[in-house]
Amino acid sequence: TLGDRQICIAREMTKLYEEYFRGSVNDGIKYFESKEPRGEFTLVVEGKKKEEVEKWTEEELLKAIKKELKKDKSAKEISVDLAESSGWNKKEIYNLVNQSK
Repeated sequence: TLGDRQICIAREMTKLYEEYFRGSVNDGIKYFESKEPRGEFTLVVEGKKKEEVEKWTEEELLKAIKKELKKDKSAKEISVDLAESSGWNKKEIYNLVNQSK
């Protein structure tokens, strides 16, 4: 679903009657309910936002790194696997993995 993301609707781009609508998805629906859409349109939708993850403490991260090292994973694999769930970036995790070896 689109939720209530920001959009831009362009009508008749590069033509005499060029027109743009910018706003939320809901505002766009209301706008076009009152004004019949005619012509060629291009729709641009805002990308999905990442959910905010609470950043782990360094201690929590080190525990997870040690657990992954026991599985014989490489530093690269560990940094990729833990980056999203921990809130740390891959480079920071990669450096901590190499320090933990």
